Amino acid sequence: MDSYLDKLPEFVDIIRSIKETIITNIVLIGQIPAPTFKEKRRTSVFMERLADFRVDECTTDGYRNPIGIVKGTSETKPPIFVVAHLDTIWGTDIDHYYTIKENSITGAGVTENSIGIGVLVSLMDLMISTNSGSLSR
Repeated sequence: MDSYLDKLPEFVDIIRSIKETIITNIVLIGQIPAPTFKEKRRTSVFMERLADFRVDECTTDGYRNPIGIVKGTSETKPPIFVVAHLDTIWGTDIDHYYTIKENSITGAGVTENSIGIGVLVSLMDLMISTNSGSLSR
């Protein structure tokens, strides 16, 4: 645990370095309307982003929620599963465009799950940044 605590300042710098990627993912995925049982397009974009970050496998569960699997290279560590539910309470009849300002992003569903989804898919970039360009653990 101490080794992780010692690395916290480095992680903060890495997160700052991928800030634009995180914002891009929040907006790219979040602006896609995804009412319950109609989130196929949002799921496709989420999985495309995972594939862009070289996740080992991308699939969906029985409810079409995306699942990314990072196998890594260690024989002793289990794989990492990146799983998300993507539907929102917002219908397709409202404006889904986001406003981005220096210290905020506003729009339908930003806090309902778009920030979480954008950060989750960006974690792959964080892992790559901390592991010399690969998703190995």
